[in-house]
Amino acid sequence: MRFRDTVLLFIGLSVGAAALVAEQPSAAQFRAAEEARLASEKSAQAAATAMDTGDADLKAVWDTARSTLEDGVWTVGAAELSLSLGDWDRNKKQWDLVVVGQYMGFPVNLQFTWNIAQTSDPKRAYDQVNAQVKAKALGCRIIYHVSWRGGSQWRAEQASLELLGEDEVGKEMTLASFQIDPMVGHYDFAASSPDTISKVAFIDLVSVRGGSFTMGSPKSQADRRDDEVEHTVTVSDFSIGKTEVTQVQYQAVMGWNPSYFSRVDNAPRHPAEQVSWYDAIAFCNKLSAMAGLIPAYEIKGTTISHVATATGYRLPTEAEWEYAARGGATADGTLYAGSASLDEAAWFYGNSDQWTHPFGQLKANGLGLVDMSGNIWEWCYDWYGDYPTMAGVDPVGGTSGPYRTLRGGSWGSTADYCTVSNRNYNYPNYRHYYVGFRVVAPASL
Repeated sequence: MRFRDTVLLFIGLSVGAAALVAEQPSAAQFRAAEEARLASEKSAQAAATAMDTGDADLKAVWDTARSTLEDGVWTVGAAELSLSLGDWDRNKKQWDLVVVGQYMGFPVNLQFTWNIAQTSDPKRAYDQVNAQVKAKALGCRIIYHVSWRGGSQWRAEQASLELLGEDEVGKEMTLASFQIDPMVGHYDFAASSPDTISKVAFIDLVSVRGGSFTMGSPKSQADRRDDEVEHTVTVSDFSIGKTEVTQVQYQAVMGWNPSYFSRVDNAPRHPAEQVSWYDAIAFCNKLSAMAGLIPAYEIKGTTISHVATATGYRLPTEAEWEYAARGGATADGTLYAGSASLDEAAWFYGNSDQWTHPFGQLKANGLGLVDMSGNIWEWCYDWYGDYPTMAGVDPVGGTSGPYRTLRGGSWGSTADYCTVSNRNYNYPNYRHYYVGFRVVAPASL
């Protein structure tokens, strides 16, 4: 029922009830009742006229808003959005609004309705809408709700996206707000100022206590490769990503998503692939800069060297990768990362349906790391070459060569490529939908 009809019906019933109070009204009483009825009807007509005028004003304001709110794309951090304003539905007293664009490289298409039919005050409704749509469009803001992880580290638990405006006196106001999925990982407030939180791709790091282990595999191991020569290695403490770098994390840092499997269900949680070794190096440096850390690499064309004073993210060495895959100091001696059964621990040729999968769906190893076996091959920092014959401390591989190392196997690999000791390699500019990476960082992060 339209508002005007509601007003007239309500008043008509009220007057009718008053007239029935006296069974035999006098002429004076009748005149008084008739005057009251006419006055009420006039008042109702005035109220209805005011509402119609309000409708016209509201529609004019809404139409005017298009010149500000729909003027280009709003961008902040990894969000690019535009607000489309629907037509004023005079009968329902509502507008339809559509937010379109992208967040972290993935489509955003949200529709919601602004309805003021519940209010019986045209002036109040007009003021409410007028204040909103006359606001100057500023952009959008991503807000993370985090939980404490100890020390200065916090974990993102939920997030919201607000479309922001500014009223006529310059005061910030929220035009619309809705919930979004947070990026996975943690943020260290000691590493940079909190106002950069909306720009940082969270990396969930696992602390790894260093130690000595036997790298490589025994000659008795089935499907062993000749380059898996056993030797003793000692590694220092470090931190490593719980997951392979995901598509949403890569998009947030690099501004684009190279992944072949970007259209699958839940793609943001799939690992980023079609990433070269050089791409992974660039990601590490850019993420470090965003977090206020000293980048790990000096990049001069295709010449990459490690920065001794670095505090930021980097690729694991082969030794760090294998030590972490085995479970570090808590290694259980399993053939694959976290299990003697490949089906429990890895997405590989036999169970993957020939594509990547979201992280965390299979069994983690003793350190809580997932997908160290299978899903995608992971770049390591080292040049590929023969293992040293002597024990070493924090080895970084050869000093040169044509290939960089890859570890862990992928969704397209057979079981023998998914062991914790298997080695693979390719040119550093190689990109393929089998290949991605995970990062490491100093133990203090």
